[in-house]
Amino acid sequence: MTVYLSIFLAMAFLGLMVKTRGQQDGALAVVGVFLLLFMGTRNDTGCDFRAYSARFMNLYHDPSYLSYVTQEEPGFHWLNLLVHDLGLSYMWLNVFGSLIFLVCLIRFVRLAPAPMLLMAIMFPVVILQLGMSGLRQALATAFLLQAMISFVHVRRINVGLWILVAAQFHHSAYLFLPLAMMAGRRFSVPMAVAAVAFLGPASVFLLGDRADVYSDRYVEQIYGENSSGGAVLRYALAVLPCVLFEFHTKRMRALFPKLYPLLRVSSLMTIALAPIGLLSTVALHRMTFYVLPVDLLIFICTVMTMPKPKVLSREWLYAPAGVLLTYLVGWFTLSSHSTICYVPYESFLF
Repeated sequence: MTVYLSIFLAMAFLGLMVKTRGQQDGALAVVGVFLLLFMGTRNDTGCDFRAYSARFMNLYHDPSYLSYVTQEEPGFHWLNLLVHDLGLSYMWLNVFGSLIFLVCLIRFVRLAPAPMLLMAIMFPVVILQLGMSGLRQALATAFLLQAMISFVHVRRINVGLWILVAAQFHHSAYLFLPLAMMAGRRFSVPMAVAAVAFLGPASVFLLGDRADVYSDRYVEQIYGENSSGGAVLRYALAVLPCVLFEFHTKRMRALFPKLYPLLRVSSLMTIALAPIGLLSTVALHRMTFYVLPVDLLIFICTVMTMPKPKVLSREWLYAPAGVLLTYLVGWFTLSSHSTICYVPYESFLF
């Protein structure tokens, strides 16, 4: 735990100390390079490490990229095949995957009024539990974040295109296609219903056979009971900022006019995920990973509006850092997965 705790504290300290945009960008660049080495060169670290390693070694005997077009999630197949074609080892799949993930993450956190702190509070869940374990969904989430950036800049076509790219790494990303219709429009319940009614069936169609698989796995549970012990806790972590946000919507709209539509949609989307936990905590676990980056952005923005309603304040920025520190310590103390998958940290470099 000491390694991970030290990294988080160092990142959080930087996030609380640096203030100007130049300092923020410099800190993000340094941390980005460090995290690329830390994530990309990991050896037997992360719950999915061995499964992805076996997949890399055994599934890519056909050298034709076209042969993978009709398979599920071809983007991830192509990334594996590229590493094979370059004559590189499995480590480089994680290096390239981590590079894509971190570039996308850094682009996203620059939307925040405190980018380095947002990067820091993403470390325990988004970087550690997702980026260093579930590589396919991590890449899908990274590309979804680019869709969120386009959403903020009201580029409707780009939102849809980034979601389609994300779905080539994890099919479940198709479920976010309604966001493309919402971009640039003032949020309302009728508009949200219309977007879901119009694009929802298209999302299910694009999911193809995976829609049946997800239904069988998470709803009917015909493959056996699916549950995730930490899913409810992670969902609580995601929904807490949304609850705070809903009590401060007027301030948020006034102080973050450009970000507000994204924050509003994500807040309501996260709250609406609660019933999923009654069907399957594993499904809740997967969906929470997708919305958590924006929810953490909501956390940063909300605490900056609370002390002084008419100006942004850094006075309470320690609160998100403290909450995620508590989560990180609690996870390593209580979760068997953290001990099995992440301790000790090992790298191909040493």
